[in-house]
Formats: sequence, C-alpha cells, structure tokens
Amino acid sequence: MKTDIPNEKERTECYERLFRHVETVQKNNWIIIGTRKEFMHGNLMDTAYLSAAHILFVLWIMDDLTHDPVWRNLFVKLLDPKTSDGAARRKNLVACNQVSPLNQVWIISTCQYGLHVLYLNETDPELKKLFKDSLENTARQALQSIELYKEYRSEISANFTPEWRKMMPPHREQKNTNDARKLASEQHGNWSRACPAWSHEKRYLMQPICAAWLVALSHDNNLIDSALPEIRNAIVNYDYNKTHYAAFFYVENLIYTLNAIHNNQNTF
Repeated sequence: MKTDIPNEKERTECYERLFRHVETVQKNNWIIIGTRKEFMHGNLMDTAYLSAAHILFVLWIMDDLTHDPVWRNLFVKLLDPKTSDGAARRKNLVACNQVSPLNQVWIISTCQYGLHVLYLNETDPELKKLFKDSLENTARQALQSIELYKEYRSEISANFTPEWRKMMPPHREQKNTNDARKLASEQHGNWSRACPAWSHEKRYLMQPICAAWLVALSHDNNLIDSALPEIRNAIVNYDYNKTHYAAFFYVENLIYTLNAIHNNQNTF
C-alpha cells in the first residue's frame, strides 16, 4: 500500500478492508470465525509459532500504517510476561520454532518474512535479538530441504489434469471445523492421486525453493553464503514454462530477497 502499484481508489479500499478485518477479528478475541459459529479458522492468541508470528506482524502493520500507539502497546504486551500470561511461551516459540522440513517449510515462509520485517524495524534490543534468533533458527532447520530439488522429475510434473472434480468425494454435511478438516483431508488425498503434478511440485519445487527463501531471510551471512551454491542450482533446476502451479512466485521472492537485502545486485 506504500508503493505506486495501486491507484488511490485501490489503496483506499485496501486500507478500509485491512482495518475492517483486523477490527472484526480483534472484537472476536482474535479468533477467526467462519460463516457459522461452529466453524473456526484459527486463533491468533494461541501460544503457537504460526499464531504468534502472524499476530505480531498484524500488529506491526497496524502500528506502521496508523501510528496509533495502541497497536505498539499491544505488540509489546503480548511479549511481556508481566502483562500477558502467554508471553513467555510465545517468545520461546518464536525463538525456538521447530520446523518439520518435509512438509511445513512453505507454510511458515510468510511467518519468516513477517519476522524479517519485524527484525529490520525493531528498535528494542531485546526484541530485535529475539527476532534475529528466530530467523536464524528456522533457516538452519530448513536448510536440509533445499536439496529436495534434486528429486524433482519433469515427467511426473507433466502428469497434470485441471479436472478438479476428481478431488471431490461424495458431498456430506459438515457441522463443524473438524468435519470440514476431515473432508479437506480426503480431498487432498484424492487430488494427489488424480493429479500427481500437484503433490510432486508442492514437495520438490515449492518446498526446496521456500526453504531457500527462509535461509535468504535469515540475515545470517555465513549461512547464506554456504547455501548459495545449492540455492543457485535449485533455482535453475526447473523449466518453469512446464510447471503448473504458482511456486515460481516464491522463486521471485527468493531472488529479490538475495539481491535486495544482501546488497548484491549481481547475485542472479
């Protein structure tokens, strides 16, 4: 919203939507509800890594855009054991996030980016160190997933169908979040079997590229330098004209990060 990408009308609409959504979730005690009360899409106040990273980034965005001290005060409160019961655990989860390299790297990439922004903008030395420790810890765990690019096979990626109906099991009523999650799990399995390209690109393209992005966002120059040869190999390993999903957006994120953050315009 601070770029020249949107026109003024679009920028105004983005602001209004952001503020409306954040205020709505805040009124619901930071619980993201569905169309009915039986459905819940998440709780940003959970003392879990994903929730902690997301709510801190949301609060930073609101503070940055509005300059209203209420957002910064809430940001600090959530990380202060004196003012928040979950603060100690929340800080520990942020600093010591446990990554499951084979299936969660791409899920937490937005968290890593958010914490990278927090690290760049934080002025409190203790909190700045917390975010730096988090970035480095997550990157070190994700490092081993970069080599998954070597297992990518273009012939499997070519086995693609856009026929999404094949993923749909017989419809049944879903009464709550658990019902919906169970149905989604069945759809996930059906789609993997009907369209091998989907699961293959997700694991052997998106996973290693996102792992490389986590490393690039770590601000650990030694780690980045040691991983750079494999990162280069991963980036050029794919014929993106023959892939089917949006993993190339993560490739752009990775390249822009390496070139911009590390002030090396000739990296790629």
